[in-house]
Amino acid sequence: MKPILTLLLVMTLLFTTLIVPTEIAYAETGDSLKAINTIRALGIMQGDSDGNLRLNRLIYRSEFAQMMLNASPFKNLQKGPISFTVFSDVPANHWAAGAVKTVVENGWFRGYLDATFKPDQFITLEEAASAILKQLGYTASDLSGTYPEAQLNKLKELDLMDGVTATRGRQITRNDALYLFYNLLSTNTRDGRVYGETIGVRLVNGEVDYNTLVQTGTKGPYVLKSGNITNNLPSTMKTATIWLNDAPSSASAILINDVFYYHENLKTVWVYRQKVTGIYQAAAPSIASPTTVTVSGKIYSVSQSAAAQQLSSQGPYKIGDRLTLLIGMNGEIADVKSPEILTEGIVGIITDLEAIQYTDASGKSIIRKVISVTDAWNTTHQFDSDGKSYALGALVSVTPTPAGQTITTLSIKTLSGTVDGNASKIGTTSIANNVKIIDTFSDQVTSLDRQRLSGLTLNSNDMKYYTLNAAGEIDSMILNNLSGDFNTYGVITEVDEVTTVIPSGNILIPDTITLTGTYQTLQNGVPGVVRTNGKFLNASTGGALFYKTDGEVTNLINLGGYNVDRLTSDTAVIGGSTYKLSDSVQVYEIVGGDYYLVTLDTLYDLSRYKVTAYRDSGYRAGNLVRILIAVKK
Repeated sequence: MKPILTLLLVMTLLFTTLIVPTEIAYAETGDSLKAINTIRALGIMQGDSDGNLRLNRLIYRSEFAQMMLNASPFKNLQKGPISFTVFSDVPANHWAAGAVKTVVENGWFRGYLDATFKPDQFITLEEAASAILKQLGYTASDLSGTYPEAQLNKLKELDLMDGVTATRGRQITRNDALYLFYNLLSTNTRDGRVYGETIGVRLVNGEVDYNTLVQTGTKGPYVLKSGNITNNLPSTMKTATIWLNDAPSSASAILINDVFYYHENLKTVWVYRQKVTGIYQAAAPSIASPTTVTVSGKIYSVSQSAAAQQLSSQGPYKIGDRLTLLIGMNGEIADVKSPEILTEGIVGIITDLEAIQYTDASGKSIIRKVISVTDAWNTTHQFDSDGKSYALGALVSVTPTPAGQTITTLSIKTLSGTVDGNASKIGTTSIANNVKIIDTFSDQVTSLDRQRLSGLTLNSNDMKYYTLNAAGEIDSMILNNLSGDFNTYGVITEVDEVTTVIPSGNILIPDTITLTGTYQTLQNGVPGVVRTNGKFLNASTGGALFYKTDGEVTNLINLGGYNVDRLTSDTAVIGGSTYKLSDSVQVYEIVGGDYYLVTLDTLYDLSRYKVTAYRDSGYRAGNLVRILIAVKK
């Protein structure tokens, strides 16, 4: 089989899982989705009007010829009707006439002795094998043996049969054809070039760079200004799958000012609903033509020329103005609006109190006192404090008005109950697919995946606030230190605990005993040392939680260490149970007694390593693997 997915590709496939119709059993695994979505994105295989690929159906010779053309450098050269045809059963106005003409002229495919092509005859595995090998540049002289064993053996040798279920003498399905062309992309041609690269497909480590492939065919950003989103899409997209903030959604859930993108081949629409309100502080490289701007103390890229114009010296928004950014894919600005569009207001935690300084259009230096409010999207907004005093960590709502904003301190609004196994309900209250959750500790905020709440029983102290959407589902939650993500984790690499006894010299006076501890540490590969006088920390080498006071490590608590049986890109299997890896998991390899920070990919073969996982404890939405330490067997 071809190499396994990279972490980025895995995440992309999870993101697109629902793109493929459920009409067949073929589209159930990650590998199937990878192949299907790649072939869709490249336009090599087209679905019916309803988007179905009909992968369980046998494939005609004409369809296979069209796929060969679509997967070739000649794809965009053969357009429209052709002037003549050499086959009596493929007239010039036949839907596949251009494809048949091109593949035959290139010697990849051939007709029959009676001058027919038989376009509506199902293609056999042998015929497909012969055609694919010719497309790679192979001739009969390059093969060992006779037809069709020579062709089929060569197909297996090149790994082109991965995912193909047809055998010699059998007609192939559209699913078999899909895999033949998917495998073709990462196969070397006869002259040693990777075939996919000859048609402009980027490969990384032998795998199609799916993320780049999807982005290349994606159109947008667009901002929904009125009506239903389906009325703002091409007619080919009427049956498209819709995602809202990375979760499945419906057309009716998409609102005015949502940012959307679409991919016609994938029949998919991605919608983003994220707004940032704040003070326009700076533009770069210049206010005349900004490519990045600073709003609420954060730098954003400008993806749309229209947005760039609005933020330029020729636009309506000037440095120092309050504005709202509509954020699209990859965190880029898709459009700019007045803050008054936020009629629903913002609920969040005050995470900063500061005085910001900027230079206005006249060159005057301006200082303004502001508060920063971070909402359940983990988006930070900035507002004038209006001379009032606020407390860090306070729960507030902010409603922009034409004159400024109204800031209101909120009381705790909590919800108790058990979260079901799918994290779709708390008690009897449903959780929206696109729910946004933050965990908080004082004025610190971190985003939390809903699945980390699965199976927990929440009490009145666990939640600070929540909101409901129009359907009565929880669409945002602000939690109270459930995750353990605010702690610092690292490794204790060496422990030196010394007890010094100084005799008093007098039997009536006790000896002086001095305890000194020295602990060598690593945090994300950066060495440090913790020293104690008068006490030991009772810590040993391995993964640990680092307690800090005023930024300095003052205590070390060892985490539980467990032998790892199996690793994936985001989980560790320990004693038959599966545990999530922290997004910031630290991975170390010990070589000659020294610790080296390595990537997770280093541990792809656990037959070569003994791996110990260190999990946090004491946090009900925690229990993540924070540290992995590997030693070669």
